[in-house]
Amino acid sequence: MQIVIKMLGELQVFHNNQLIPLPSSKLTRALMVYLLLNPRAQRRDHLCALFWPETKDARGALRWSLSKLRNILNNHIERVVTDHDSVSINTADIDIDIDIIHLSVRALQQHSNAAEVTKLGKELAIPLLDGLDLHNCPEFQHWLVAQRQQLIELHRKVLGHNVSGVVSPISSTTPKTAALSAWTRQALTPNQTEIHFCAGNDGVNIAYASVGQGWPIVKPPAFMNHLQYDWQAPLWGHILHTLAKNHQLIRYDDRGSGMSERNISDVCVEDLQQDLVTVVAANNLSKFALLGIGQGAALSIDYAVKHPDKVSHLILFSGYASGWRAEGDPKLRKKMEAIIALAESGWEQDNPAFRQFFSMTFIPDACQQELEWFNEYLYLAANAKNAAGLMSAFADLDVRDKLAQVTVPTLVIHSLGDNAVPALSGREIAATIPGAEFIGLDTTSHFLLDREPSAQVFIDVIQEFISNN
Repeated sequence: MQIVIKMLGELQVFHNNQLIPLPSSKLTRALMVYLLLNPRAQRRDHLCALFWPETKDARGALRWSLSKLRNILNNHIERVVTDHDSVSINTADIDIDIDIIHLSVRALQQHSNAAEVTKLGKELAIPLLDGLDLHNCPEFQHWLVAQRQQLIELHRKVLGHNVSGVVSPISSTTPKTAALSAWTRQALTPNQTEIHFCAGNDGVNIAYASVGQGWPIVKPPAFMNHLQYDWQAPLWGHILHTLAKNHQLIRYDDRGSGMSERNISDVCVEDLQQDLVTVVAANNLSKFALLGIGQGAALSIDYAVKHPDKVSHLILFSGYASGWRAEGDPKLRKKMEAIIALAESGWEQDNPAFRQFFSMTFIPDACQQELEWFNEYLYLAANAKNAAGLMSAFADLDVRDKLAQVTVPTLVIHSLGDNAVPALSGREIAATIPGAEFIGLDTTSHFLLDREPSAQVFIDVIQEFISNN
């Protein structure tokens, strides 16, 4: 019997190409992963302390989990090996996806291949063991985060074409028809920002990053987000770096995207609202500024009304108070529902034509390299199902009835030539929120490009607004 185990994404086990059900116990699945990636025999006492630190009969719990693993891995061959003191898994005839990736990376050291680099880059962008976080088992969680960081570093080397550990330039013989240019591969190098995870009442893990010191700024995601890549983004990375020089900048990925848990059944407005609450709680923030961009503006308005004592400043950029479904326009609804349906089939295609629809809408004055980067960024940020689900949830956002209830100092910034969200939307928000200030930027970008003058204006007005209030 051939056993294949996939650890990139949600944990999956295949017997002769057939997906088999796994135990419902997350602890049992985590135990299997730990033993598979640590082939040496592990002492039972160590495993008990790792997975059942607060359980009275930890050895009994371990025995129960091992019985479940035998059902999965033993079939005429004793792969789960145990004695009175230790446990191990014989992986000699088990194929594990990340082991195969490591072999492929070694092969690249001998023979450079642009297509293989692109393929490996996309595979390594998938979160390791998505949904297997055990925050009540801190030692295992630290181990899991370390494993993820190792793959992030490997991803960085692959995309930077540095598979041997020594910087080596892209070969001059690399075909011009490669899926990504050298510039884009370098620009999509994962950052070294430390990623943390938190979970709300429903148990969905949300990835967040906190960088810098000073008055905190919490930035909800804007459209599709990926913490591994946005920090070094050639489009807006400078803006993030500059804000983090004088502030504690906290960013996170929406559920279903980026580094957050992707194995979700669906997503709704209430989920997105709760995820913002969860991230704030995880960072122990008593008071902070909220920076809402795009759909993040509506989420920020909702939070500011519900928690006015925690929000010191409300900063909204290129935002809207209601999504297209909430607007109730039948023609617009028909058009947007068709776009979401297309996303489910076209989002993950190698041909970026569908994703470029969003790129051209959000950054119409971008050069070809910048458009290429954003196309690939969207691909890495979410799969087709989750991208469609998030866009559908964004459409249900509606805080129009909350605008007049905002009591915190508010700054509304909007690109005057924004085609994705017309400037009228920002003006209406500013006119309805009591005492809100409106600033228009001379740009067509929904997401600002670092190189355009409006990006520096954006930074300056935010920092002045926070310092003056």
